[in-house]
Amino acid sequence: LNPFCQIFLFSRFLVLLPNVSLREANISNALLADFNFEGSDLSRANLSNTVLNNVSFVNAVLGIVDFSDAIFINVNFSNADLAGANMNGADLAMGDLRSVDLSGTNLMNVNLQGADLRGLDLSQNNLNGSDLSGANLTDIDLRPISFEHIKSDELTIVDERWFVIWEIKTQRAMGQDLRGLDLSDTNFSNVDLNNADLSNANLSNSNLAGANLSNANLSNANLSNANLSNANLSNANLHDIDLSNAILVDADLSKTTILNTDLRNAKIAGVQLTGASLEGSDLSYVNLQGTILNDADLQNANLEWANLVGTKINEQTQIDSKWRLVWEIVNQGEIGSDLSGVDLSRANLNHANFEGVILREVNLEQADLTRANIAAADLSYANLSQALLVNVVAEGAIFVNANFSIATIIRSDLIGSNFEGANLRTATIISSDLKDVFYDEDTMWPPDFRLPQNEALSLPISKVQ
Repeated sequence: LNPFCQIFLFSRFLVLLPNVSLREANISNALLADFNFEGSDLSRANLSNTVLNNVSFVNAVLGIVDFSDAIFINVNFSNADLAGANMNGADLAMGDLRSVDLSGTNLMNVNLQGADLRGLDLSQNNLNGSDLSGANLTDIDLRPISFEHIKSDELTIVDERWFVIWEIKTQRAMGQDLRGLDLSDTNFSNVDLNNADLSNANLSNSNLAGANLSNANLSNANLSNANLSNANLSNANLHDIDLSNAILVDADLSKTTILNTDLRNAKIAGVQLTGASLEGSDLSYVNLQGTILNDADLQNANLEWANLVGTKINEQTQIDSKWRLVWEIVNQGEIGSDLSGVDLSRANLNHANFEGVILREVNLEQADLTRANIAAADLSYANLSQALLVNVVAEGAIFVNANFSIATIIRSDLIGSNFEGANLRTATIISSDLKDVFYDEDTMWPPDFRLPQNEALSLPISKVQ
């Protein structure tokens, strides 16, 4: 047989073609009745629109075969390799697909009515639009599988432990009582859970991208590491839930109750939170850039090290005075103003402009000042313990009697700064420019630290301690 020619095969009797190579053969639109392709290699062959009746593909290699719109009647695929095959629109009703490798096979719009799919790994398959009425899906982990727009009926057989997941994926689950269920590691993308009660449910590591969770009750639920991008959570109850490390990009959380919620390291940049209640929630380390918080309630929320650059708030936004000030600093700048004695501890002040600002006795403990500009600023008696100063511009800054205990200073411009009486004994100073700095006998430097040779100083030079 020429594998590249059009082949029309028609027989009333069993035709034996075991171990034949038909790689890339074009057998489209053919009628194949009573054929035995056991062990044959048909990889990349074209069998689209083919009718296959009483055909054996036992142990056959069928990788990347085009079976689109083919009709299978009493076909045996035992131990066949169908990896990457295209079954779009094929008719596999009543087919026995046990022990078949279907990894990556396109099963869109396939007729699988009454098919035996027991034990298959369907985690990499697209079943969108397929008909699974009466199919046997026992011994299949349904969690990672998307069953969007599929058909099923009361005769479809599913393991009892996956029955609830099956119902959620294949039917409208809005308003359902799903309290306390373990729904972790499950693909629920685009499901409708409007008004569902998911309180105390475990949805950790689940994919809820595009899901409708409006008006849902998620109080005390575990959504850590969950993907909620583009999800609709408007008016949902997120009281006391775990959203740490969750992805909420482009999600709608308007008018949502998020009281005492753990949002540490969650990705919520650009999220709609207008009118949301976030009172007492943990938003530490969260990137809030582009997030809309107009009219939101952030009272007692933990915003330590949160990125507030580009965050949208208005006069009606209820936020503690400390964090409103941080928001003003990173979004509007405080050039030339007096911020003496204010508390900016544990604030994310990346790229903040403090040039010329009076910051005497300010509390910057554990603050992140990466790429901040504090040139000519007065930080006398400031608390900079455990602060992070990376690529900081601090030329001419005043650090008289400032506390740098356990602070980290890396690649920063400190030329001409005044460290008279400052405590840097336990600070880490790496690759920073300290040319022409001022210091005195009360200045404490790290052990074995050596300053560059100064050309001219107005203060008496003491030995480096």
